[in-house]
Amino acid sequence: MTVDLGQQYIDFLAYFQQNALSHPLRLIYSFSNGLGGSMIGTNAYYLASPFNLLLLLFPQKYLVLGVLVIIALKIGTAGASSFYYWQKKFKLSGAYLLAAACAYALCGFVVANYLNLMWLDSVILLPLLLDQIDHLFQDKKSHLILITFLCWLSNFYTGYMVLLFGFCYFIKELFLKDLGKKRTALAIRYFKLSIFGSLLCSFVLLPTFFELIGGKASSQSIWNFKWQFPLYQAALKLMVGSYNYHEMEAGMPNIFIPMSLLLGGIAFFLSNFSKKQKVANGILLVFLILSLSFNPLVLIWHMGQFPIWYPGRFSFILSFFLLELSLFFLEKGVLSNFGKIFLMLIAILLGIFWFLNQHHVAFINPTSLIISLLFLLSALLFTLLVHNNHGLAEHYLLLTVIVEITCNLFLSLNNITFQNNTDYLNFSNNLHDVTTSLTNDFSRIEKTFSRSDDDPFTANYHGISVFNSISNQKVTTLLSNLGYLHNSNSVTNNGGTPITDAILGIKYYLEPNYAHDRIKPELKMQFNNLNNRIDLENYLIHKEYSQLLLLKNPSATPLIYLTQGSLQVPDFDPANPLTNQQLLLNQITDTNLPVIASTFLPNPEGTGVDHQSKSIMAFHKQQNATISRIRFTINIPNDNDFYLQLPAGINTDSASLFINNRQINLDDRDVQAHLINLASHQRGTQMIISFVMHHETIDLSELKLWQIDIRALNQRLADFNSQQPKIHQLGDLSLISNPFVTKSAVNLASSIPYSKNWLIYDLKQNKLLTIFPAYHAFLGTNLQEGKHQLLLIYLPFTFLIGILASLFTLLFIKLHNRVD
Repeated sequence: MTVDLGQQYIDFLAYFQQNALSHPLRLIYSFSNGLGGSMIGTNAYYLASPFNLLLLLFPQKYLVLGVLVIIALKIGTAGASSFYYWQKKFKLSGAYLLAAACAYALCGFVVANYLNLMWLDSVILLPLLLDQIDHLFQDKKSHLILITFLCWLSNFYTGYMVLLFGFCYFIKELFLKDLGKKRTALAIRYFKLSIFGSLLCSFVLLPTFFELIGGKASSQSIWNFKWQFPLYQAALKLMVGSYNYHEMEAGMPNIFIPMSLLLGGIAFFLSNFSKKQKVANGILLVFLILSLSFNPLVLIWHMGQFPIWYPGRFSFILSFFLLELSLFFLEKGVLSNFGKIFLMLIAILLGIFWFLNQHHVAFINPTSLIISLLFLLSALLFTLLVHNNHGLAEHYLLLTVIVEITCNLFLSLNNITFQNNTDYLNFSNNLHDVTTSLTNDFSRIEKTFSRSDDDPFTANYHGISVFNSISNQKVTTLLSNLGYLHNSNSVTNNGGTPITDAILGIKYYLEPNYAHDRIKPELKMQFNNLNNRIDLENYLIHKEYSQLLLLKNPSATPLIYLTQGSLQVPDFDPANPLTNQQLLLNQITDTNLPVIASTFLPNPEGTGVDHQSKSIMAFHKQQNATISRIRFTINIPNDNDFYLQLPAGINTDSASLFINNRQINLDDRDVQAHLINLASHQRGTQMIISFVMHHETIDLSELKLWQIDIRALNQRLADFNSQQPKIHQLGDLSLISNPFVTKSAVNLASSIPYSKNWLIYDLKQNKLLTIFPAYHAFLGTNLQEGKHQLLLIYLPFTFLIGILASLFTLLFIKLHNRVD
């Protein structure tokens, strides 16, 4: 496992494996999805592949093996589907077709993105879609409805890309073929079947569309006519091993295919095919190549959003098209002497380009350069001398293709590192031991460590952290204002305080138990991404496990509560998260008594630094200084919780932070202010805070020191919680309160994200309540004076409407076929 497979998808797949049969409604809504959220869009993007059903055959401890089997099956099926398609289309020997199928199954996209296993279904479906489009032109029965449906179902994102190319392919074939008056009828049939296939998948597309509007698609991409990189540089990605972490994050699309087949694709345009064929295929090829870098085309292929990591997510389509052009050449192509010379010139220029740029990109090393040049030479020999001139040509091609894709696979994967599967298993098992004992407690759990932001999915608990491309941006914004580290599609458990623990209903906390030293090394948990939460001293140990301590927070509010305070969003200041926490606490508890206070920060002492301008808190390095350090000495006057508020931009790149010589993790996501817990119950302690500069300058003007009066906070929350009704989880999609009485009209608020799909029914008042967003992100409503018992039901309206639309479409198709 590596990168997103080990830090995101494995958690989703674990959740699917654990709940698909025993708790299927959790695949509609889950409190493990951040603070709670719909799972339909998540399923549509990550989990809808039919291959995932195979995970139900594997015990939980063999989940990683099950995922490996699925990846292998998908890659093999991609090769099989392309072989099936090309076998029907070309009159070529099996060796030629097998070479092309192997090249497609292990093209650059697949090798680079095998870890994004949810995209591989589209690699399988691309040849099948084109096959059904060909059936339209051959006046055969076409299963275009079924393949269109599967493209949307298995992964709507890459499925859209396949369908977009299918449209381009249809237009090309419509232009190439001599159809006469049949063109209009064929176009109508194509669009009719495509629309029916799309409508048949309404139960996925409709709810996912609305979730995207409220999530990732709500951010606006800037359309311009710029290029992501100089297009000629893409030629470097044709080398073997042209992949590493930089390429994964911010590199160029992966377009590798074996050299022999690449030159065959180029030779198509230099051989004896008609001008019409060359123009039509050339236009489509140029369109695909331009789409690698030209921003408007990049946005069209990626649903209007620039990809974050993993560039060029449609590049398997370019690889497939080049392979198909190569097969056209192998079947009927003949090169003239001019064509041979021109192809040789292209190959020589490509080799020179690789050689001259070997020091400009990190993924090229002497080994990959030499191997790539040898395969380029071999490809040139095959295309110019062996093809059509030797009885063993097909076997020569198959052998060189297999060797080349094997070299590319080995060299590419050798450039990245992989996680230890045992670490994941140990983490999952120990976390499950804790969370299974708390299944009847409707509250949240968090940790002072994390394996991934999606740990709640792996262990089936209600947390706050999440890493999900289908994210709730309003909740993310609120949590970022409260100080939690985040980016556009993830929120961590790093940045909390006793205030956020209380108002978000975090009743339990897990921290490492280092007391047990007899754990076998192979069974030890790896505690990564440790959170500096000294303030957990306020919580008592609830239960001790072999490698974990379970702490209980007595001040946690229920996830649904009554308040007399306003439910309007407070006037948050993103630069001051602790002030924001105080504002939200005041509104929830309906009081203005402060529990936080700004504390005097002494003047700094500098070593190897000079002050910038007139500010005593802005510094630049002295010339020739071996180390540039700024130090603050703070005496803790009481037993309150103390926090250092770091200005936005202070992170591991700009500085190292030490507290009493202990280094503090300054990793961040987006640029934001960051709270560091300094002390808790440490009256009389001296804290020495040191910043070691990494850059030439650092500005600490916005550095602040805060304290939380923990006694005042606990007293206020105890009074508040004593007046709250009890909430229980009735089912996976329903909650119920105990009966309670309100002496006046009150607001009902929560830390459950707002959704129009929530229904709140007052059993005592016998009426459905009107819901609205509380604090701009959470579920809220109003209650009248009197007796109440609340029933909350999550009803996914767009999903249900989508099911009806799919059923009506299916019925129409059946009746239509019967009439035909």
